[in-house]
Amino acid sequence: MNQGRHDTKTFPLKTFGYDGSMVNGLNILPAYIDYFELNTATLGLQTSSIFIGGCLAGLTWGKVTDSLGRRPALFWAALITIIAVVIQTAAQDIAMFVIGRVLIGFGTSASGLSGPTYLAETLPLHWRGWGLGIFNDCYYVGGLIAAGVTYGTFTLDSTWSWRIPSAIQGATSVLCIVILPFIPESPRWLVYQNQNSAAAHVIAQTYADGDHSSPIVITAYKEIVDTINYEKNVGETLSLAQMFKTPVARKRVMLACSAAVFSTIAGNVIASYYLGTMLTNAGITDTTTQLQINVILNAWCLVCSIIGTWSVDVWGRKPTAVACTSALTVFLFIVGALTAVYGNSTSSSGVYGTVAAIFLFQGAYSFGWTPLLYLYPPEVLHYPIRANGMGVFQFVANGVALLIVWTMPIALANIGWKTYMINGAWDVLMVGLIAYYWVETKGKTLEEIDAVLEGTKHSDAPNLEAVYRGTDGVKADMVTEVEEMMDGKRSLVNLLDDFRPSSSPRTLNQPSQRQQPPTSRPQSSPRSSFPSTLDAPTPSSSSSSSSSAVSNNFYNSFSAISDLAKPRENKAAIDAHKVETNHRRQVLDKMSFRRWRVGDLYSPRDLSPGELRRWRGRQRPDVDVFDVVALKPMEHWKNYSMLSEYMTSMGRIRHSKDTGLTNVNQRRISRAIRRAVGMGFMPSVHAHPEMLRRIAARRRL
Repeated sequence: MNQGRHDTKTFPLKTFGYDGSMVNGLNILPAYIDYFELNTATLGLQTSSIFIGGCLAGLTWGKVTDSLGRRPALFWAALITIIAVVIQTAAQDIAMFVIGRVLIGFGTSASGLSGPTYLAETLPLHWRGWGLGIFNDCYYVGGLIAAGVTYGTFTLDSTWSWRIPSAIQGATSVLCIVILPFIPESPRWLVYQNQNSAAAHVIAQTYADGDHSSPIVITAYKEIVDTINYEKNVGETLSLAQMFKTPVARKRVMLACSAAVFSTIAGNVIASYYLGTMLTNAGITDTTTQLQINVILNAWCLVCSIIGTWSVDVWGRKPTAVACTSALTVFLFIVGALTAVYGNSTSSSGVYGTVAAIFLFQGAYSFGWTPLLYLYPPEVLHYPIRANGMGVFQFVANGVALLIVWTMPIALANIGWKTYMINGAWDVLMVGLIAYYWVETKGKTLEEIDAVLEGTKHSDAPNLEAVYRGTDGVKADMVTEVEEMMDGKRSLVNLLDDFRPSSSPRTLNQPSQRQQPPTSRPQSSPRSSFPSTLDAPTPSSSSSSSSSAVSNNFYNSFSAISDLAKPRENKAAIDAHKVETNHRRQVLDKMSFRRWRVGDLYSPRDLSPGELRRWRGRQRPDVDVFDVVALKPMEHWKNYSMLSEYMTSMGRIRHSKDTGLTNVNQRRISRAIRRAVGMGFMPSVHAHPEMLRRIAARRRL
């Protein structure tokens, strides 16, 4: 379903994969080593400097992605990469080469931050695993190209033997910039920016080829809007501090960072950047043979990673991670043992066995960690912390990689085969941590994953997987509610048909020439604003043309309708028309959803019918609301409406299993209620204001 338009997001990983394989090949080339006069320290510096830029991107690019949008962030990241490639290719000394590589690390890591965020938020449920898996699988596409290029240029007896591979590194960034204008923005980013019409259009295009009435589109749209509105209403912001405010947020970040750490320390860095040293230790010293193995190894890893991408969708994320980590641990121990026994021998069978074990190790790693690395983190991070959380993920991944890549050549030079044994020991710990700590995300939308981590889903829409399979459907009231949010034009056209005389041929898109825009907006309650429901596209038009067809303001549109339909026969008809107009305005007003803000107080009679249904069907909160909104119960002991939520109608204080409060806040709210009762602010036998009003009415009778 329109997946080709998102392929541009794989280009950043082709660049990163190209870099890893290119540096692997360059570290084998004598011309490269002799030109820069590299020793063990400078070799580690030039190889690992890319991760310095990656750390900087992780600290800064999340805010850019949230502020500018996912697509603009990708554009600027690709442009930075192109500039960096030019500097690296033209390098005259170690300092210039390192600066170029730092900038390449910044650009590719910025792309690696924005790209998975975009794909996770835009791809349909059943393509998300494949899309994000292929995103990192393209690491080996770039690696295979780089391996072939370095193998083809190593015979050149000049600096072009390493400058040509370096220059080609910028090609995928150029392609990314060319394709970016033809892909849509993330629908979740659009909803957060209150561009609901454009978001609905993107969801319809990606899920149902533009069919806005599809149950799948309606369910996906409602899940996104409900969840993002909930996150706004509880005060969650797009700040770095938001990642550490609540235990659930901290767990999300830890899960994302665990993927960064585990995938980096698994042992693949040795084969990814120091294959030449690894093969030399195994007994293969010929440069041509090492380059040929580099090409074959990248092709092998690409095949394994594609099979692994299929696995994460069929087996699941957690089982795949446990299986691949267990396998690569065994193979890494075998590599260490064979290197210890046959590293300095002339036994061809021992050397071939070592190379085979290296291939099996890399295949096991590619099977699991290659697709999982950029698939799992954006899934476990929810919208307010997704971009910044991916920034922390990039910072941790690049920081750990910087440490490992910098120290690995020193370890290989000093302790040789023992390096593999040490690496395998902490891989054993990784298997246990993944099995115990990770959560499964297969078959769930980003909003449904909230139920796994927080215990509750913040939308009353059915699960999208169930709608796909036909085991659950979309109820009529939900269709009406979503149509009001997503396709407000349709509702207003129907309303216009009720007002317009039968002889009038005009439509909403053909206003009367005498119609004048209203000069002021009527005063009303906060829920009167209806901006997000009037700019949705129809299936036959683009979001921009649809949103311009009607006004973004409810009352302006309503005034236009009433002006078109106003009878002009006599004063009685005009008065009747005004009464009917006001009545219909009140009906539509009650159907709208308010943008509740932190601290707003209400009782059920203030809610619209849709809000009231949600209020009546509420469940026990899984988080302490006072901790979430940073309120102290004792400071609000005069707040009758708030305290009434924690009392039964017979004056009893509700149990913590019903309130969802922590023990500390449960004691505080109990003291606040007792103080309010003692001071006369609340009756000792409590009833809701609506119940008290009915009791008072009966007494008057």
